[in-house]
Amino acid sequence: MSKIKSVAVFCGAQFGEGKKYEHVAKDLGNLLVKHGIQLVYGAGGTGLMGVVAQTVLDQKGDVYGVTTKGLAEFEPPLSGIELDLVPTIQQRKRMMMDAADAFIVLPGGIGTLDEISEVLVAHQIGDHDKPMILMSIDGYFEPFINLVDEMIEEEFISASTRKLFKYELCHRVDDVLPTFKKMGYTA
Repeated sequence: MSKIKSVAVFCGAQFGEGKKYEHVAKDLGNLLVKHGIQLVYGAGGTGLMGVVAQTVLDQKGDVYGVTTKGLAEFEPPLSGIELDLVPTIQQRKRMMMDAADAFIVLPGGIGTLDEISEVLVAHQIGDHDKPMILMSIDGYFEPFINLVDEMIEEEFISASTRKLFKYELCHRVDDVLPTFKKMGYTA
């Protein structure tokens, strides 16, 4: 089994509706620290990404953030993190993918969807072989899975290509490590 030492967490720079997502973000941060896993993230101090990172920092965990100069102006990075500022969003995503052994996705917006797609395409073309977990709180990512299934049904993605994608749904943070284990990875 491959060992996970770092995880890129993709999620919203907003909090979403109510407190349900914020609690999950805190629980995820606690899980990463408990198992000595470095957080790799988009460096912002706002929304869910800020909650995950601040939770890790508060417990003296390891946080690596990558952002662009433009994003840093309206999503200021947290202090106390290892930080890289890059010129483009494409470089940001590439550095995060390269730095991570695995990916966990919390609910978010278009940027989060872009990050999911980037990971899947990079996996499909052989750039990496890293697992991804979609935290489907209250069914958040089921429409995405349905869309992928529709793409397969309509033959825009082959069934054999779908088998290449290493992603699973989780509904609770407690299921993350057992799901990674099922995928052949340990923390």
